Amino acid sequence: MVNFLFGIPIILIGAFLLSLTVNSFGTFGNIFMNLAGIAILCSGALIIRGRKEKHTL
Repeated sequence: MVNFLFGIPIILIGAFLLSLTVNSFGTFGNIFMNLAGIAILCSGALIIRGRKEKHTL
């Protein structure tokens, strides 16, 4: 449950960075922002997908 709560905002931030284009950044800035967005999206997916905790009795 905690992974889900941390992963969703990270995925939203990554999607925002991926879709954002700013003309003042130039081509290199937009490429860098797209790469950062993809990296943050992947990290959010890995956080949500993470290992399940084993509950022992």
